[in-house]
Amino acid sequence: MPVLILYFLKLSISLSVVWIFYQLLLRRLTFYSMNRWYLLLYSLLCFFIPLINVSKVVEEPSGREPLIVQYIPSMVQYAAPPVVTATHASPAAGWDIWSVVLVAMALGGLFLLARLVRRWISLIRVRKEAGLGEYRGIKVYRMNKSIAPFSFGRAVYINEGLYPEKELEEIILHEYVHVRQRHTVDILLAELLTMVNWYNPFVWLIRYSIRQNLEFIADREVIRAGADRKSYQYHLLKMSGPMEYKLANSFNFSSLKKRIVMMNKLKSARLNLARFALILPLLAVLLAAFRSNYRHVFPAAAGGGGAVFINESGIVVDYDGYAPLEGVRVVDKVSGQTATTDARGYYHLSIPVKSDTTKVYTSFYKAGYTDTWFENDYPAVKETTGMFGIGILIKKNAKGPMFVPPYMGAQPGREPDYEDALGALKWMTQQMDGLKAYVDVVKTHQEVALFYTTEDKGKEIVILKNGLVERYGYPGGKTLEDLTAKYGSMRDPGPRETPVTSAYLSNWQRISAEAEKSFHTTNSSVRHIIFPGDSRIIAVPAEGKPVVYDMDNDDPKERTAFEDLYGKLPDCVPAAGLHTHTGNR
Repeated sequence: MPVLILYFLKLSISLSVVWIFYQLLLRRLTFYSMNRWYLLLYSLLCFFIPLINVSKVVEEPSGREPLIVQYIPSMVQYAAPPVVTATHASPAAGWDIWSVVLVAMALGGLFLLARLVRRWISLIRVRKEAGLGEYRGIKVYRMNKSIAPFSFGRAVYINEGLYPEKELEEIILHEYVHVRQRHTVDILLAELLTMVNWYNPFVWLIRYSIRQNLEFIADREVIRAGADRKSYQYHLLKMSGPMEYKLANSFNFSSLKKRIVMMNKLKSARLNLARFALILPLLAVLLAAFRSNYRHVFPAAAGGGGAVFINESGIVVDYDGYAPLEGVRVVDKVSGQTATTDARGYYHLSIPVKSDTTKVYTSFYKAGYTDTWFENDYPAVKETTGMFGIGILIKKNAKGPMFVPPYMGAQPGREPDYEDALGALKWMTQQMDGLKAYVDVVKTHQEVALFYTTEDKGKEIVILKNGLVERYGYPGGKTLEDLTAKYGSMRDPGPRETPVTSAYLSNWQRISAEAEKSFHTTNSSVRHIIFPGDSRIIAVPAEGKPVVYDMDNDDPKERTAFEDLYGKLPDCVPAAGLHTHTGNR
């Protein structure tokens, strides 16, 4: 979802909360001035609430959010639309749905702006035709038209010939309150809210509540000045009717029944002032739900030198023959960014970095094919980086696996292009070919219990069901060519990529060699305990399948499970692993 749409969505929710809170807890109170400032200030605050990021404030030293914050879902997670048809492959091909939404929002706002200008011009015409007088230091424009009295800015507009002297005094006093307390500011703010957020029904309710509360204030001041309550209310009933100038404060503003009820209402107890403080927990929930640092919108404020993105380039192909697929809809469900593959199967996404940890959840959709996806977290992304996404789709009801996990790889520092994605596709298809060959070999050689490939991709251990162990690629022993000659080709035929560092491998080779010499199992029913020269241990029980234990996965249960069955590992095997690897293993 584009950040501008997300901002207006947050703005709409904030304004809705402001009105609902007012309607439920404040509207029936006689604290009209407090209600005025509540509606005025909190409506303005709503424009800033979506921009406030509380992640750093609530984040614990460990980098995790408190449990209470985790229970408040971040809106950013749910901002992606379920169906999107836009394409980044050819930006000129047409508008996406969000462009249409933004244009519609702008047109609605422009229409309301034009209406406001038209009413302003109408008011200027009335002023030119009226005679100018004065009342207690404010301007009074005497009109000849038969319209209800009103005030705007620092002036009152009235036809004095329509009212008896006593009524005229109350009317002018009523409008005088509007002028002296600058109620026009509130009216214009209400108009601004409707222009910016016209599609939100709660904004129109705020507009109505602002105007209604201003009338409560003016009515109260007229009564305080000594006007007879019943007589004043009778004057209001006589003048009820539609407003001629809706931009202004009008004496006969509608909802007269409510105004009369509030004039007769007993003054609210001061204890009820505590209700205003209840908005603070609501604001806290909003801020928690809106948590996002907008680093891609305001990079300077975020400490960066420019907008930060994760640029994802990828290719989508058919599982059968790896033919490129055109017209595949690609959606990052977290950011809402979308693309459609071209004739080469190629797509590109620019995913804005919105927080300290950016999740990428890319899904692929095409009619006649099963959906596929991948996801990953990118912590502490401070500069624009690149990644690959290779999707391999399988036709529905076709022979083969139901799902092929896509390939995802990172490329820091620059934006990958088609050639980069093509290289990633080549590597991925080599792995897929190796996987297919491996499956074929396993099906053919039923005598094998386990084919194990070491982390450096340079050695292979074959464990037969009769308990025999064959090693290939180890110094002084059989080669990988011997493996292929005996079992068939089942390995990646292209250049082997080492997903771990040489230092990491060297350390584990040393640890593995030392552990194999010093470890003696306490389980008499086990056939073999094999240290293959990396961070894994292979246990071959007398009955059942071999089990591979990983000593470097940060899971204490892995080590405990092994030691409960086979005995305590020597001290040379680190309890928490070495953690010097890079990439995915």
